[in-house]
Amino acid sequence: MHSSSSASFILLIQSMNPWSTESLDTVIQNFKAATKKLHYNVSFERQVREHNEREKIKEDREEDRRKDEQKLIAKLEHTKKRFLKTMPHIKYQDKHECYRAILSSGRPAPGQWLLRNQSYQFWRKCPTGTIDPALHLLWVSGKLGIGKTVLASVIINDLKSMESVETNIAVAYFYCERDQPSKINPLNILGTILYQLTSFLSANSQTMKTLYDEHILPATVSDLAVLLNIVLEGPGQRYIVIDALDECPDVALQQLLPVLVSLSRKALILVTTRPIAPLIEPAFQGSLRSTKVTVTDRDVNPDIKQYIQQCIVTAGQDQARHHIQNFGPVIKIKDLSLREEIIKTLTDNAEGMFLWVRLQVQHLSEQRTDHDIRTSLQELPGSLAATYIRSLDYIYHLDKKRQKRVQGIFQWLICASSPLNTELVRHAIAVDEMSDYWDPSMVVTSCNDLISDCAHLVEFTATPQSKDKDSKTMSTIQFVHTSVKDFLVNLSTKNSAPHLSLFAFRSLPSAHHTVFQSCFKHLSMLEKRAEGPDPCPELSEYIRGPNCLLHMYNADNGDNRELETLTRSFLAMLSMRTSPIPSVSHDNDKADIRGPTALHIAAGLYCSNVMGHLLTSSFGFSLTECDKFGRTPLHYAAGRLFKRLRVADNGYSCIRLLLEAKADVNAVDKDGRTALHYIAQLGVGHRFMQDRLHPESPIQLLLQKGANPNICDVQGETALHCASRCKWVDKHILQVLLANHGDPNIPNKNGETCLHVLMMNEMPDNDALKTLLDGGAKPDARDANGKTPLHILVEQSRFFRNLVQTVKVLLECPAGLDVNACDKEGMTPLHILARDKGPLYIRRRYPKGAASVANDILKLLLRHGADVSAQDLKGSTPYQIIEVIVKKDRIAAVVSSQDMSEQASIQAWASLPPSWEETEQSEPIYPFRSIPVGV
Repeated sequence: MHSSSSASFILLIQSMNPWSTESLDTVIQNFKAATKKLHYNVSFERQVREHNEREKIKEDREEDRRKDEQKLIAKLEHTKKRFLKTMPHIKYQDKHECYRAILSSGRPAPGQWLLRNQSYQFWRKCPTGTIDPALHLLWVSGKLGIGKTVLASVIINDLKSMESVETNIAVAYFYCERDQPSKINPLNILGTILYQLTSFLSANSQTMKTLYDEHILPATVSDLAVLLNIVLEGPGQRYIVIDALDECPDVALQQLLPVLVSLSRKALILVTTRPIAPLIEPAFQGSLRSTKVTVTDRDVNPDIKQYIQQCIVTAGQDQARHHIQNFGPVIKIKDLSLREEIIKTLTDNAEGMFLWVRLQVQHLSEQRTDHDIRTSLQELPGSLAATYIRSLDYIYHLDKKRQKRVQGIFQWLICASSPLNTELVRHAIAVDEMSDYWDPSMVVTSCNDLISDCAHLVEFTATPQSKDKDSKTMSTIQFVHTSVKDFLVNLSTKNSAPHLSLFAFRSLPSAHHTVFQSCFKHLSMLEKRAEGPDPCPELSEYIRGPNCLLHMYNADNGDNRELETLTRSFLAMLSMRTSPIPSVSHDNDKADIRGPTALHIAAGLYCSNVMGHLLTSSFGFSLTECDKFGRTPLHYAAGRLFKRLRVADNGYSCIRLLLEAKADVNAVDKDGRTALHYIAQLGVGHRFMQDRLHPESPIQLLLQKGANPNICDVQGETALHCASRCKWVDKHILQVLLANHGDPNIPNKNGETCLHVLMMNEMPDNDALKTLLDGGAKPDARDANGKTPLHILVEQSRFFRNLVQTVKVLLECPAGLDVNACDKEGMTPLHILARDKGPLYIRRRYPKGAASVANDILKLLLRHGADVSAQDLKGSTPYQIIEVIVKKDRIAAVVSSQDMSEQASIQAWASLPPSWEETEQSEPIYPFRSIPVGV
């Protein structure tokens, strides 16, 4: 349009001046050029504007895609964290961090010989795909005190250095400690290893998808083994290091060893033990024939010699610099020839025991002259036991007050299940010296002086305050080695040094009784304090928590001569406002700690001997007395109401005592529940290692004494209902109840049998389902809405692969099942599977894995005769419902095809398990979907 106007304008000028001059032509040419340039500029600006708009739209789309990706990843990370919380794990970094600080202190690192060892190098580089699993398992053994834990830390450091460089390597480790029950529990050991290995996985990895699909709740060792095998199936190299495996009790090893041997097919496993390991040797050296490295004196002597050299300072050396670099004792000498004498004497007598050398160096560092050092070298103890006796002899010659304080430290450390806070110990040992009121003047001023009086048997440590690896540490104290505790506990009055019987403990229950009495005394003093700050918050927190009651539990032993004193202290404690009883109850527990319920609480704490005293005529507590919820002591003993009291006790002794005292085994609380209901609802989640003294389970004991498994509570539910509703169903309980005439077909008030209840669980246990079906449970039972267990199962809209097997078990049960059974709305299971908001509908909002589960269930139903033309009360058939879904899917596929191609950069996998979703949020809608095109 503009070009035609310009041409018309030029023709007009020329027509008006036919005798155009040269200047006029120039003007016209300039006009044409200006017009052309103007048109170009306008066109260019338009193109730039359109380009910028397109780029802006593209950037906005990319930003939206990136935000969607970040939201999805954040969601997956949140889900992963919630999944990790379900794993039984404990603090595992503290000991390694302590040794790592020593190894990185600037001094030459010990144990380098092991890193160069041919067997270790071969194991370290061995690919996990190797056919022979024996190559994946390395067993490092060495005698007491030779430094196996240090070697384990050296190995972990070496493997961690590879992990920091190569992303396909993951390292998990665990230090077993016999004096800490939580660190020899097989659930904690395997759970902590699983926790570490899972932490390395990407939140949207295929392995995490598999873990969610299986959705196994880690309640038992076998569950953890399954999850570990899934994690180890992923790509990359996985290393597992377990130190001091032989410190686990036999009952724990019997569960651990088969799992470790099976895991060695997929991971490289290294364990350290002492040479004599009766259960470990046949497991590792039997058919498997694992590689074994035996640590000898010759191996560690160079490290010992190097350590001694670093601890000797001659006159003129910079001792301050020496202290900073070595963090250890210093032997100060003047005579240079004494240096070699010390090194040779200690090395020759060490017999490879690093611990022995360390204790001798500490002793020599206290000598003030070269003559004293030479004398001490001539009087060296020949063993660790002799070294400990020398330390006790030193303590014996302290004044009485200092001696008593050291005894107090020993007593607290022997009874502790973990390193103790320094401030806690400093104040705790002062409590016994006080009268009835807190006297701060009796608290030892210097912790260093207190530890020095222990003659090198106790040391300072740094312990993390929480499981978080970045958490702050607190100053703690512990024995220098677990062998010190063993020595003190086993010290006999018949020892070669009779005066050392002063340090002998009559028994562990007696030691726990003494510590409990100290706790009780501190509680009494806190009770009397009207105002002012707490003199020792660390001690008060310890006593008000479960630890005080753990000491009482461990003191509750028939060998304890002071059981009556223990019982009276317990009774007095119940009336205190500072009582620790609330610390072992969950906030939502209905544990009644008021009034005359001492017998209930003793039963809940599993203190059977205290209960025996309470039942005598002098105390006069009644077996039939109920708390405000109508519960008897038998309910407390059976129900684990104090869930935070983590003890390996199933209540057998308390239940037996109450039943022998003629407690009513079928007594009901206000909800109509018996002790059998209480014990059945625990499931496997609260079951610890089997009690070797009582192979019978508590539920068997109740049934033998006449417990009726078919008593219904106010909701109409039996013990079988309770057992089936558990998050972690205990199949043993189901078997015992069924074997004792438990009726699996009794309906509750909603008409639901235990099969209906089991199908309501987020992840029904297929073994439990088979147990109930074998026990006579009817798969066609109807609830109040006419639904069968199959209706309940398919309407839950869950997408875990295990559900396909659950449906298959129901459909193939010998009793037979009507796959076309209708509920009160006329719906068959196929209607429910296909209906609006059913699995086949909801799968459109989820990726392919979920659709596969729904399709597999659909195929199973059709294969077993499900009628696609059956009509519900509204006249709809499953075929019609599915046909509508297919049309919606195809329309959605066309609409979203372009967006899906742009967003294919993220791998989205199966749906997030509802158990780890935020309950207040609606179901997630992913930006990436696999759209099914048909059924």
